[in-house]
Amino acid sequence: KQKEKLAGILHLPKKHAAAGVVLCHGYSSSKDNKESWAEAICKQGFAVLRFDFSGHGESAGLLEDLTVTNVVSDLRSALDFLESLKYSKFGVTGHSLGGLVCAAAASIDKRIGAAAPVSAPSDLSGLFERLEDVIGKNFVDYWKKNKYIYLYGRKMKYGFYKDAAKYDPAKMLKKITCPLLLIHGDADSIVPVGQAINAFKLANEPKHLEIIKGADHNFEDRSYEKVIDLTANWFKK
Repeated sequence: KQKEKLAGILHLPKKHAAAGVVLCHGYSSSKDNKESWAEAICKQGFAVLRFDFSGHGESAGLLEDLTVTNVVSDLRSALDFLESLKYSKFGVTGHSLGGLVCAAAASIDKRIGAAAPVSAPSDLSGLFERLEDVIGKNFVDYWKKNKYIYLYGRKMKYGFYKDAAKYDPAKMLKKITCPLLLIHGDADSIVPVGQAINAFKLANEPKHLEIIKGADHNFEDRSYEKVIDLTANWFKK
């Protein structure tokens, strides 16, 4: 909808598959560090598209213009692309912001038959409260007045906050009717594991929550391999 070109890489299994999976990265990340994840899902017989959200990687746009609504639209465009290649069943998975986008898309796009958000925030208002420790108290007032802030060294416009406020986690999760796998590390200092626990309570069946002991937000130890295996097997089911 933003009329911006999106860049992606499509992994194809040896035999033709009827189903495709879209793999989404997190904030200020890209498709480039998701190759092993995509390959693992592909080996289960799925076509896997890993792509860059607008304003990220090789895709057009500016990171500072990021909104949840825009990247949800990007994901749905990725589904359109797979649909144009005659795939008829779809799964979505993603990390952090990408996980949130998967859940938000699954709540409105019934083409999605399974979703597996990883380290995903479910309540952005809670994250904004935690940002007071990073940026300072009353930073939202400053954000609104100044029209932008720098988050982890990157410019972010106030439009992100205004747009994010429209997403009610309870309403969003209750609208998801496809099988939902939530994966989270209990040592996540960026998105507390409590967000995954609360999301699981709100979500419809069928659902599964996998909490990985000792894992941080980015699964920087061998737990990343477990995340890959869990999501690949989830779609295979």
